[in-house]
Amino acid sequence: MGIYKDLLIKGLYYAEHGATTYELWTEMMINECGEELKPHLNYIMPYSFTMAYKRAGTNESLKKDLRRELEKLKKMNEHLG
Repeated sequence: MGIYKDLLIKGLYYAEHGATTYELWTEMMINECGEELKPHLNYIMPYSFTMAYKRAGTNESLKKDLRRELEKLKKMNEHLG
């Protein structure tokens, strides 16, 4: 769990600081952590975005962006699964 915890924290940081689209968030995560992270991004992103959403408080703009991306990811995973 240690490595995932570190990655979730990095993902949370990026989500809270403006990387609120799948494309931008994954680009930032890969730039910092490397290409070997790619297979794990669809697992990490929902947790990072959900934590960011819960911590957003009254920032409705951030919450709206995060909610939109979580819905897109959910639909993508339903389509694949």
